[in-house]
Amino acid sequence: MIDSPFLRPLCIIAAFLGTVQGLTWMILSILVILLGSEIWIPNIDSMNYFNTAAYNLLFQSTSDPPVEDLTYLICNLALFGFAWVYLILSFLWTVISLILAQKCYRNHYNNVTVENCGIWVIITFLVTTFDLIISFMLIMDFVVIQNCYELDDAAKFLYNTIVGVVMTIIARGYILVIVNITVMICLISVGAKFKVSVVDTWKQKIPKH
Repeated sequence: MIDSPFLRPLCIIAAFLGTVQGLTWMILSILVILLGSEIWIPNIDSMNYFNTAAYNLLFQSTSDPPVEDLTYLICNLALFGFAWVYLILSFLWTVISLILAQKCYRNHYNNVTVENCGIWVIITFLVTTFDLIISFMLIMDFVVIQNCYELDDAAKFLYNTIVGVVMTIIARGYILVIVNITVMICLISVGAKFKVSVVDTWKQKIPKH
């Protein structure tokens, strides 16, 4: 068991971050899946110019690209697959975060084992790594759009803005990525100190001959 004055606040923060982000990105993932599979087809006539351009670029460019060079953008080729991965990871993240929240609510934080915190850290690490990988991949879309000679400056600005919005959402506004990494490091630190203290305790209990 862990008995640390830092455990309860850390678990509360971790549970809050995981639950809110998990539920939010689950909803976003489901929306992307519905749009990508065309189960939900929005009424384009009722959409403004930016939203129409975003829908066409992200969900229609593979079959009907604005220009030929934009057929193979990562944001439209892989967005549907990314959404499924996010849906699974976000579901797992929400579940483990709710478990931590339940223990904190009942003041059973001393019963939170290293394994419980470890699972949260592992899932958060996977989510954060996935966020960063996709964000870096989307930078390639910026380069493709910027080097597309078929687009004028206004169109390049529009499509780069769309990709930028997608990247900002995936990177969780950038600030949340930093917060997630910080909480992970703190939980790892608490767990490591606990393991050291357990080893020292067992050494003291071993009879010396």
